[in-house]
Amino acid sequence: MFENIIGHKQIVSRLRTEVSNNTLPSSLLFCGPQFTGKLTTALELARVLNCEKDGDWKCPCSVCKDIRLLKTSNILLLGNNEYLSEINITAKLYKNNNKPSNKYKFVRAVRKFLLNIKHTALLKNDNSDKTLEDIDSIDNLLLSIEEFPHKYEGFVDDILKNISKIEKNLKANSINIKMIRSMIDWTYRTSSYKKKVVIIENAEELNNSSTNALLKTLEEPAKDVVLILIAKRRSNIKPTILSRLRIYNFLERSEDEDLKVMKIIFEYKDEKKEYNRLRDYLLQSRGVNLIKIKNLVIEYGQMLVSEDISSREQIQKISKELDNKNSCLLFFQELDKYLFSQFKRTSSLDLQRIEFYEKLIDMNKKYTKMLLEFNTNIAKIIESLYYDLDLSIRSFVNGE
Repeated sequence: MFENIIGHKQIVSRLRTEVSNNTLPSSLLFCGPQFTGKLTTALELARVLNCEKDGDWKCPCSVCKDIRLLKTSNILLLGNNEYLSEINITAKLYKNNNKPSNKYKFVRAVRKFLLNIKHTALLKNDNSDKTLEDIDSIDNLLLSIEEFPHKYEGFVDDILKNISKIEKNLKANSINIKMIRSMIDWTYRTSSYKKKVVIIENAEELNNSSTNALLKTLEEPAKDVVLILIAKRRSNIKPTILSRLRIYNFLERSEDEDLKVMKIIFEYKDEKKEYNRLRDYLLQSRGVNLIKIKNLVIEYGQMLVSEDISSREQIQKISKELDNKNSCLLFFQELDKYLFSQFKRTSSLDLQRIEFYEKLIDMNKKYTKMLLEFNTNIAKIIESLYYDLDLSIRSFVNGE
């Protein structure tokens, strides 16, 4: 039970005890930094809760086989996440060596992506019909890998092409009330499984309407449904939601644990000692230089907190360095951390400072949404965000 989770011994021990003693709550929050295994743990919990035997990772029961490959109808995965790094790395592994373990890693990575995107595509938008066609094509190609294993390379390439089309056609959306209402309807449908599991990633992106709708679900949960919210920071979850969740804090893994993940899952060989962090390794597969992004955030942040009026040329220089959407999204994430370190260093009793920090985070979220949903020009976003943040910071400092 939970043998595939690397690190997080206390959380694993706690979950094992709660499952064994039947004391697991119906609503949970997994919170902690990105790339710490929160989603993996949530998916493993879904398997354990439905296992027909003792929950062992290698359990041969039909339910475990299906859930390990994510060929299941009892898991609903909502919220934005980035799956392409894992897909691209496992695709390369599989094409280099088509052994069963590499095929499994690739197929599971693709099905994780499909599990998330299907629900969004079913909620009608301009490109949903085309997206559903591409999803069906990927499903058929995954079946073809099983039926015609000698042609796997061509199937892998076609799957990657279809995923690329879906990414272009289907805009990333925040978790809106339409998605929550659809989720609630799903929880009341009959199922042959022991438990249905809803996983909401990046739960801090819930807007006020979706938060209120979710609150009703937490107060009156459907029978045999487990709800798992995933967030980077518990402080970003609305107090009314937080008070109804049992919290599991995922700490940053050690370097040795990250290397173990990279070696087991991605067969990483560290002779060159290039990467000692899972995050850095995954980001490089998307063409993102984390060190460069962090330096840009420091430069941008120092301009914000200094007394000097920064030149527009400096801001434009930073925006030019953020030459793609992935780099810009990472910039927003690192900026969130920077603002947190700068403006939330005092006691938690300093409510004025806490409220101010939350205002800055909401502002950062607004511009992230603009980038994801409206494909706004990156330079324009970086510049507009700077002036909004600058105005808010100066007003706070001056006591306005």
